[in-house]
Amino acid sequence: MTLTTTLLTLPLPPPITTSFTTATSTTAHPFLSAAAAGTLPKPRLAAWLAQDRLYIHAYIRFIGALLAKLNLPLPVSQPHANQTTTDQNETKTLESQTLHTLTAALNNIVRELDFFVAVADEYALDLNTPFQAPQSEPGEAAAPAAAPAAPAVGTFTASPITTAYTDLFISAGSAGTSLLEGLVVLWATEVCYLTVWRNVREAMPQEKNGGDADGGALREKLIPNWTCAEFEEFVEGITRLVNAVAEREVQQSSAGPEKAWEEVVERCARWWRQVVWLEGQFWPEI
Repeated sequence: MTLTTTLLTLPLPPPITTSFTTATSTTAHPFLSAAAAGTLPKPRLAAWLAQDRLYIHAYIRFIGALLAKLNLPLPVSQPHANQTTTDQNETKTLESQTLHTLTAALNNIVRELDFFVAVADEYALDLNTPFQAPQSEPGEAAAPAAAPAAPAVGTFTASPITTAYTDLFISAGSAGTSLLEGLVVLWATEVCYLTVWRNVREAMPQEKNGGDADGGALREKLIPNWTCAEFEEFVEGITRLVNAVAEREVQQSSAGPEKAWEEVVERCARWWRQVVWLEGQFWPEI
């Protein structure tokens, strides 16, 4: 079993959810249910896009940190006495694959920024929509304050969850985190994003009488972009890369295959669970 398959099938303890399937279903959050039904109010979509745009800025810096982990330039010298030509070529191939994958991720996300602006302009979505903390229902006890504290009403800034995602990217790109773990975080964010929006697309009715509440932005532009064949191929490429890098770590470990595999899964599962939890919290209240 590959690393990504193992992570996808791991049980997710509370307060995350019971499984990855549950976490990415259209019933996981009212925001997703409304998106699938075409009833998502335009201001709430704008609020989410505004935070997603800030997330993209953190993502760009994260990709830069992962690029800095690559062992460049690639070696071209003759193999060492204890390293075969095949081993050296495999190392070059993985380094090259990682370089191309990360640069593709960077190019894709820069295009996404431009795409956000174009869609926002076409459908009158305000990408400077201020973050609003969830309000307690009458008679309901106020939820414990998140850390960091929610910004003042009317202030355009990162929400606590967007800030937490930024912190995760900083940690996953830090010098003390392996390239494999950083790639797992990258893969986790992309596979969650693709899966949840593919589920929303499949749950959407073909047509909605009276039109969508967001003016058609999700149905006509955003969801087709987030579930297109090119994005699916990109996620599949990251999946293959993560599994190959994980396999290399196991093979190069002196602990033995079984123990090395358990250690790799344990390290990567911590990052996987954090991403799934953050993805579940990223949707705004409606």
